[in-house]
Amino acid sequence: MRRLFRLLRRPSSATGPGIPWLERLPIEDPSEREEELGIAREIARGLHAHPRPVPGFSRRMQAVIHAARRRRADELAEALRGLDLALAFRLAEALASRAELDREGLSQAARKLAVTSPDREEALAALALLSLRPAPEDLPLLERAALSPCGAPAAARAASALPEPRAALESIVRRSTGLGRALAIEELLRARGGGLDVEEGARLLRDTAEIADPLDRAWASAPLLEALDVPALLRADPSLVEGVILCLESNARGGWRGGPGPGLGRLGGSIRAAEAILEGEWEEGVRERTARAVLDAHPAPAGKLLRLAASLSGA
Repeated sequence: MRRLFRLLRRPSSATGPGIPWLERLPIEDPSEREEELGIAREIARGLHAHPRPVPGFSRRMQAVIHAARRRRADELAEALRGLDLALAFRLAEALASRAELDREGLSQAARKLAVTSPDREEALAALALLSLRPAPEDLPLLERAALSPCGAPAAARAASALPEPRAALESIVRRSTGLGRALAIEELLRARGGGLDVEEGARLLRDTAEIADPLDRAWASAPLLEALDVPALLRADPSLVEGVILCLESNARGGWRGGPGPGLGRLGGSIRAAEAILEGEWEEGVRERTARAVLDAHPAPAGKLLRLAASLSGA
């Protein structure tokens, strides 16, 4: 174990075909960073797509079970070759119910493969399988993976399975950026299952607001506004209104406008958040931006919210 973690403490500027992918993070080359962002966007879509039968899936499962029993990282690499992260998550979910799976053996093989493989997809798939039995000592590994937009969702999924996941997930969110952060926040919300207090909700709202691209931000903002009591949050800290508006502007991009989720007009939390601003005593610019987000949403919200936004904009 100590030898594996020494690998992660080497300088991340090392390059070359044999350098483990995790050691190379964060990626410095602009074209490679763009490539990773593109992969992260494919992962995001794949995680939310309706699952379809995948040829050879059951054979992969058996190969993983055998590799875990023998605790062989090389055999696990062979079983995972060519598997994207969305399917690796499905593989982990399918393996979770298999009584014959040696989880400790899989954890050992997956951990070794994740920190030694120079192949990004192979390392990511290993991280997805590590979520079946992560250890607290894996947190430095997961924090390193979170520096990549395509590694952050795998890191967050594994962190959510730790004995005390809350602090680990928050650490993953802090270390991630952009779409990686959005997907990590989405995983945190899934793991928490609601019940955010005001302090945690405010922190996540600020984290989400730092995601620059509105479509990338929407992967976090759509579930976040569903989990928050926005009126109570704004009463506690009115300065959070900018973050709420950024979330609403992202959620307006959903539905028919090409973003994730059903869009602002079909999200109850977004509707309540927009009503809280449009009916509140906010400065004109704040209310106008909120009204514009509502009117830009397709499908549009029905009833009271649409009337409020239309009257404010003069439409």
